[in-house]
Amino acid sequence: MSRLLANNNKSFKKIGNKNPQWKGNQVGYTALHEWIRNRLPKPESCENCHAREPHDLANRSNKYLRDLSDWE
Repeated sequence: MSRLLANNNKSFKKIGNKNPQWKGNQVGYTALHEWIRNRLPKPESCENCHAREPHDLANRSNKYLRDLSDWE
């Protein structure tokens, strides 16, 4: 059991910017959308009209940074 935890701990040490393949804000379009989708909860209704279910993510500033407040 302790060996299993040791292996899991190794992978947790390489999450995010600790990973040697981390690109930061130089990430590609698809990978950034996946990163945001994994971190933002999907709202029940559209943030603009509040009537329909939202279809996809939208970036507000068109800079495509890893800033969760810049997405709707």
